[in-house]
Formats: sequence, C-alpha cells, structure tokens
Amino acid sequence: MTQEKFWNIAGPILLIDSGWFMLYAAYKYDEEQHEKMDWENQEWAGVLSQWILPEAPWWVLRMVFAAIGVALVSIAIYHWTSILL
Repeated sequence: MTQEKFWNIAGPILLIDSGWFMLYAAYKYDEEQHEKMDWENQEWAGVLSQWILPEAPWWVLRMVFAAIGVALVSIAIYHWTSILL
C-alpha cells in the first residue's frame, strides 16, 4: 500500500474521530463545566485563556466546539466523496 492510499483511508478516519470527539465535547460542555474551569491558571492558550475565555458565555464555547466538530467531519466526507466520484 502506498503512502497516498494509506492517507486516503486513514486521514478521513482520523478527521471523523476528532470531529466526533469535538461534537461530544460540545454536547457535554455546560454552564457547570464552564464555572469549574480555573481560567487564571490555564497556560495552554496564553492571554486568550486569561482575558477572553472567562468573559465568554459557556454557550459560545459550546458552539465553537460544535463548529470545529462539524468542520472536521465535513472535511472527511468531502475528501472521501472527492476520491469516490
């Protein structure tokens, strides 16, 4: 199996798995989870995590997670359909 064939199969599978994970994160993220977050001690996003994320409503982050999930799954479906058609 060539590398191109491998990534034509494995790439979309990874995208779909990541997309479903993000959709699940969006489904489980609620106001209680948002309040539990210790935004001041988050270093993964730098200034964003300390200034913007604590002020953003929980539903905004939920929509961002859902949008990322839908985008990843859509890219995978587009990739597979472009190969098949």
